[in-house]
Amino acid sequence: MKDAAAILRERARSGVALGLFTTYRVGGPADLFLEIHGPADLDLACRAVAATGVPVLVIGRGSNLLIADAGFRGLAVKLGDAFAAVDVSGTDVRAGGAAALPVLARRTAAGALTGLEWAVGVPGSVGGAVRMNAGGHGSETSRLEPRPRTSTGSRPPAAARARLARARSSGPLCSTSRAAGPPTP
Repeated sequence: MKDAAAILRERARSGVALGLFTTYRVGGPADLFLEIHGPADLDLACRAVAATGVPVLVIGRGSNLLIADAGFRGLAVKLGDAFAAVDVSGTDVRAGGAAALPVLARRTAAGALTGLEWAVGVPGSVGGAVRMNAGGHGSETSRLEPRPRTSTGSRPPAAARARLARARSSGPLCSTSRAAGPPTP
């Protein structure tokens, strides 16, 4: 943990209560916590993970997350507001991994696009929806056509991407998702 903290320097905080980021507001502290404000922070986190093998917990909107009172022994990361943008341009939709799923659903509906109506009542994030195949009312993320494509902003080292993809506690980090939606008939 000390090696990861040395790489992350002042960007990471220790002992942050993770319950603050969950719907139920319960859960203990993380050894290290990093809010990712942009691609440079994402690269920094990937470098720390690749160099040290520190366990990673990706925190979205916390609606499908329970954290033990003992906390998390590793690096907890949370995408910041820089990853919460939603852009609807014609049938092209780009949403940050931290974007609220209901916001995306409303914005696509306002753009006369179909396919995300079910998501208006799902309290999660776009990143969480892509990672866990969120769904409701007979539909789900994996049914979107074309399938969402993900990106982690700038390209971190391959070893870091592989480590984040294998993080047992949370899986890969989706910082951006892009898809095209069908227009309303």
